[in-house]
Amino acid sequence: MYPQNSVISMMDSRKLSPEQVGGKFLSLYGLRSDLNIPLAICLPPRALKDSLGMELSTKIESGFKELAAARGLFVDQFFDQLDEWVQNLSLAPIWHQRIQEQLVSLFPHEGIPHGETFAVRSSAANENVENSSFSGIYDSFLDVRPGRDLYDSIVKCWKSCFTRRSLLQNLRAGSADFLSFAVIVQEMITDVELGGIAIGGNSWKEGSPQIEWDYGHPSRLLNGFTPPQSTPLNARVRNLVSDVVERSSHETGSSVEIEWGWAKERVFVFQVRSINTPPSKKATTEFAFWKVQNLYDTAGSENQPEYNFSLDSLEPVYQKMVDKRAGAIQLARKYGLETTTGVLLAFNGLALESQDFVYDLDKCLGNKVVVDVNKNVRQVVIDRKALYSFLGDLISPDGAGDIHTLIVRDYREGQYGAISRRLDDGQVVIEYSADGLMGLNRGTAINISQVTYDEAQSGHLSSQDNPPAWTRKIAEFSGAFTNSFFPSQLEWVICDEEPVFIDFTKAEDKYAIATAGATIYSGIARGPILFIRPDHRMIHYSVGATISVDDYSIAGETIDFDFLTELIEDFDEPPLVFAPLPYTALSVLVGQVAGFVFNEGSIFSHLAVILRENKIPSLIAPFPDHIVHAEIEFDELKLL
Repeated sequence: MYPQNSVISMMDSRKLSPEQVGGKFLSLYGLRSDLNIPLAICLPPRALKDSLGMELSTKIESGFKELAAARGLFVDQFFDQLDEWVQNLSLAPIWHQRIQEQLVSLFPHEGIPHGETFAVRSSAANENVENSSFSGIYDSFLDVRPGRDLYDSIVKCWKSCFTRRSLLQNLRAGSADFLSFAVIVQEMITDVELGGIAIGGNSWKEGSPQIEWDYGHPSRLLNGFTPPQSTPLNARVRNLVSDVVERSSHETGSSVEIEWGWAKERVFVFQVRSINTPPSKKATTEFAFWKVQNLYDTAGSENQPEYNFSLDSLEPVYQKMVDKRAGAIQLARKYGLETTTGVLLAFNGLALESQDFVYDLDKCLGNKVVVDVNKNVRQVVIDRKALYSFLGDLISPDGAGDIHTLIVRDYREGQYGAISRRLDDGQVVIEYSADGLMGLNRGTAINISQVTYDEAQSGHLSSQDNPPAWTRKIAEFSGAFTNSFFPSQLEWVICDEEPVFIDFTKAEDKYAIATAGATIYSGIARGPILFIRPDHRMIHYSVGATISVDDYSIAGETIDFDFLTELIEDFDEPPLVFAPLPYTALSVLVGQVAGFVFNEGSIFSHLAVILRENKIPSLIAPFPDHIVHAEIEFDELKLL
């Protein structure tokens, strides 16, 4: 195994892994004895981390993990930070020496190759591996001169890792290590007569490889500077290229796309990419394509996409969203209520050049939208005007015709967010806050107002003398919803004094709130006090689509919550948690603490629902910060 600080030569014989050299270099390294592959070296990911420095590397890695945990919610903010952090990035001097030593071992004439220039390419751990080709996401540089030009090109290649396109692609793929980014420095074969791309292998639908070619280096074809030749390729060269495809496919165990060149009476292989989606399943067109389908026009399983291709990783998100909400949305419309809207969008990169595509999308969306790409990129809120650049960043430059699918919904901010629930005794309780629906759900809202209606008397019972008129509409529909479906918490946004129905959370708990007030779950709990001081991680994990009421228990399996769980390790008995607000992230402590007390917050927040389901005594009650022991006795907090 190589030490982390070694530059790796194509001529070495030691076993390598994608973590050391990335998928692209590993493919070439595995084929070097069978095919004509230009001599090359590889800078391992350690070179990038050394050049960034330990402190900045840690910041970037931690920031990306938080971004992934928040399902991409803060992608633009993190991108702006990255752009500032890497602005002055340069190759650490120690790596100048290590690069030169390996180049001299390959090219004895002062490390200068026969053709006098290099190609500099990325080889990230997430490239060219199963379900992740990342074709065209990172930048390559050709005809690079030795010395300063080479070092600058390496840095430029690194910087292509820190674009928003790279962030989104890494998030979508579920990449675990954002900075596992190696770089290939490859001898540039300059006297190429013919070159192109060849695709074929194990799962290829055609009997023989598909070969596109042109005169000169294949980069001309790849970069779109020239169309492929329409005349057949020379039979001898075609047969040799086909043989290279077959041998590459056999070695990698998959269909492959190779970048090849004909020079010196030989076929040279510059790059080999595994094709992880069989062509028969990959939807693509040669023309601008888009379809816009309303999400909630039909209910339940009848609401199937109109498309004849797979939604891929979006499908479980789409099905869950539509199966859950379509019937509820239609009931709300039947009662004359305004509802959330959204579309299932299918498009390719060529559509982004069409004004008709922009018009079709603009006419069914508001000024802000929420985008769901797959389970890893959820609920990203962006201005509609910025939507098209966001869509562009989801497209691989090498696949402008490939069709992508995502969900785009209107983001309704309004004057208030509100949550309502009809209780078992017939009362309807409504909470609302200017901090919005997300704040109520995720436990970050403050200054919450509460209105209670007696359904039997159709009168309000709260201390508010004149509750907003829209609360009565919410109360009436809350009763109708429960009668039509099941007990639930209904979610609303108030726009221009009218309630807009957004979503609902099924009330799985059978423990109705005893009184409209501050009790989340009535019970007895005592223990030492654990004060929680929220930091940015708790806010990000709470606000992002990290934890849901349905699957909160698995969040700790995929996200590092040590900053919370380690707080309870020093207690001899389960503590009572005292926190300013019912942050959703605190659900990871369920089962490890005696109870919860919050200074303020929503009794309908996600965490409150989870606490009721698990019968954990919990209250919303103001508390001082100097107590050591306390107990919850049913609906009362007692300080000991």
